[in-house]
Amino acid sequence: MTDFLLIVIVCQLAYVIHYMKKPEKGEKTSMDYSKVMPQYIGKECELILKEALYAIDIMYSVTGKIIDCDEAWVVIEVTDKKKTVQKIIQISNIGSLKEIK
Repeated sequence: MTDFLLIVIVCQLAYVIHYMKKPEKGEKTSMDYSKVMPQYIGKECELILKEALYAIDIMYSVTGKIIDCDEAWVVIEVTDKKKTVQKIIQISNIGSLKEIK
């Protein structure tokens, strides 16, 4: 009985390993911005997002000064016409980052 269970477990493991998603040759893997982000604190940057954040009025990119960050979140200060607003964005939602000089 235990031999049968061992064979089933090995087969399931082989099945899972075979069908795991592997990045293709042309496909980019996502960068971990949580390690890079602290060096941009206090600088003007443009964050390009993976998907739009309608709730905080960001359509795929936002330009502003990075105020603070940790391993999961970034706070960016955005100036719109007459007012300055701080927006909080998940680092996992960032597609790319450009420093504006």
